[in-house]
Amino acid sequence: MDQTAKGVGMDTVRRYSMLVDGAWVDTEDRFEIRSPATEELVASVAKGGIEHADRAIGAAKAAHADGRWRRMPPAERAAVLDAIADKLTEQINDLAVLEALENGSPVRQAAAFQIGFSVAHLRYFAGLARSYTFERTGPLLHVPTLASGIVRREPVGVCAAIVPWNFPLLLAMWKIGPALAAGNTLVIKPDEHTPLTLLEFARIAQECGLPPGVLNVVPGEGHVVGARLASHPDVRKIAFTGSTAVGREIMRMAAGNVKRLTLELGGKGPNIVLDDADLDVAADGTLFGCLMNQGQACESGTRIIVADAVHDKFVERLIERTRTISI
Repeated sequence: MDQTAKGVGMDTVRRYSMLVDGAWVDTEDRFEIRSPATEELVASVAKGGIEHADRAIGAAKAAHADGRWRRMPPAERAAVLDAIADKLTEQINDLAVLEALENGSPVRQAAAFQIGFSVAHLRYFAGLARSYTFERTGPLLHVPTLASGIVRREPVGVCAAIVPWNFPLLLAMWKIGPALAAGNTLVIKPDEHTPLTLLEFARIAQECGLPPGVLNVVPGEGHVVGARLASHPDVRKIAFTGSTAVGREIMRMAAGNVKRLTLELGGKGPNIVLDDADLDVAADGTLFGCLMNQGQACESGTRIIVADAVHDKFVERLIERTRTISI
């Protein structure tokens, strides 16, 4: 895996492989990752196909059957996740630069929000692994007169995740964290434009002792690799963040073998400014809601509803503040 030797500097164009069953797999067919800010070539990444998706799913299934991860005490799984979070923290500046290069985010935003929040959320899921009641005894069906029994919550099995380009590591963490904390195995497809920080995460996870096959990363096109993950009979749960149109297709494909499904789709809405609002705060809040990440987020504001009594003053403040922002 060439990128581990070269770090995240831009002196050379890095060459990334995909992770399948604990091995870094290269391909002749590759994605070119270019900076959206400069259009310079940042890296090339192995391009996965159906055969790679099938191998990754097979590896995840075998790792689940092997049981090393799912049978590991939750506190030990949590310790591995915390170790990964520690490594991410050590490398946060390099990862922020890498995120900026592939995604276009300002480095300051990437460090605090996209990488920093990823670390915080991973620690949160590690904490849940320690505190969650995976097994309890007591009356069945909450009826005291019935016989007591054991209720045990077990891992689903092979999970799949498809993540977008706008917050590539953070949105991946919302899927990786709970899946691993609960003892599942995982195949994840990053967006083909922004796979780099997720591949670095996978490298770090390996270094921290995550068993082979538990986490597999297959960069590929959505209609090829993503569709295979959504329809494969051995995938028992799929999580997707992206457009409503693609979400419908994933739901349709997942229905074939009744997969569990989590969809995070578009949901833009208005900002509402009432006549008693602090207009300076409202203007700043509106601009943050509309322009953070250049408005490329599923919850970004797309319109503003303003009370007539403050309309003109609010618009003046909005224009004045907008002129101070460098896009």
